[in-house]
Amino acid sequence: MAAKAARDAKLNAARAEMLQALRKAEAKVAANTAPATWETYLPERLKNVKIEGEPASDLLELLRKPEPARRPLRRQLTPEEMARIDAMCCTKEDTGKQKKGPGRPRKDAAKKAKKEKVAGTKAAAAAADTPAADALPPPPGVSAHGRRALDAVWALEFGPDKTNPFRTRLAKDACEALGMPDYHDVVDTVADLALAREKVNKGQYYDDAALRHDVRLMAANARAYHGAESDVAKSGERLAAAFDTVLGGGDV
Repeated sequence: MAAKAARDAKLNAARAEMLQALRKAEAKVAANTAPATWETYLPERLKNVKIEGEPASDLLELLRKPEPARRPLRRQLTPEEMARIDAMCCTKEDTGKQKKGPGRPRKDAAKKAKKEKVAGTKAAAAAADTPAADALPPPPGVSAHGRRALDAVWALEFGPDKTNPFRTRLAKDACEALGMPDYHDVVDTVADLALAREKVNKGQYYDDAALRHDVRLMAANARAYHGAESDVAKSGERLAAAFDTVLGGGDV
């Protein structure tokens, strides 16, 4: 009984940690309410940061061009796009330290060796304190409530034609057949209900929060590709809201 109670406590702690991280990410998106465009927000974020892999080099090149090439950069960013810019930026390390002079090679080498020895000692101590992988409890996975919520939004139908576009597996060939050949260029991470069901059946979700993240991503992708006022985007909002309702024990 004591072992089971300890295991349950670890599972609950892991789930609480995941939910806390999810709430922080959602709060960050919600906080980005000030009007911003690529032309204003991106350079502001790049003042004291570097971009890993330089994914924004094309945008920066556009910023240097005269009108009318810069007009697309004046579209107002969505909170999700602003959060994505924040996420891809990493703080620069302090570069103000003076370089070592040429007359101190032995002293520098001794300092380096000492640092490496200390780091090795700390790593060994950390490894000794870390439990083996097989000693940790398995991830909780998607609960019965999560599976019920996924089945509920799968059954939803939208519009006069009573269809659910989120059931379609949005592979590249399917997108081309649907008249959306550029979908994978616009949407960074594709998500749909068919893929979500496949991941649930294969046990690829850590918990309900991970599944909920993908359902909300479906709504975000619909806004990004079809526009916030489109019927598909509005259906996506209904989809995400219905999932949360059923996950919380309600009905739709």
